[in-house]
Amino acid sequence: MFTLRNFFSSNNKKGSISIEFALLLPLMVVFFMGTASLMNIISCYQKVHITARSIADMVAQNGNSMIAASEVDSILNTGVLTLWPFDTSQVRMTVTSFVQEDGVPKVLWSRGSEPRSKNSTYPVLDGFSTQRNTSFIYSEVKFNDQNIVFSIFNMINTSLLSADITMTPRNVDVIDCSGC
Repeated sequence: MFTLRNFFSSNNKKGSISIEFALLLPLMVVFFMGTASLMNIISCYQKVHITARSIADMVAQNGNSMIAASEVDSILNTGVLTLWPFDTSQVRMTVTSFVQEDGVPKVLWSRGSEPRSKNSTYPVLDGFSTQRNTSFIYSEVKFNDQNIVFSIFNMINTSLLSADITMTPRNVDVIDCSGC
């Protein structure tokens, strides 16, 4: 006859390790997959920020007061390379040059996936609200990848990762764009 005393006795523990392993294996697999997916999201998030910074930095380093539209397009294409190995077909990148006149930033030129219209206004960005008659480069990157979210069973809604950065031109006061 089967009793609890017989179940917990030392004679009947031969298969307990196999049962414990069978019960814990799915939990260990979920923890492993969750950790791997979280690391993937963090890596992608860092790459999006690096891309935004590198685009703004390459435009801000321009030594001339004029940059060609083809040069800006090359910078944007180079920025896409920093997102490797992620799917770059889902990335939207825009770089915009603003000229701030009397505290109101106006678009001088804009290139990329979602360009702003020339002379349109933009809310004053942090750090630039007190500076009068300055120009700055504003880079924004938006990355939408459903595969990252699917890999962690839609527990975290991070399908849209975005970053933006503002820099002032380094070598000239204003960087204008021919053909933009």
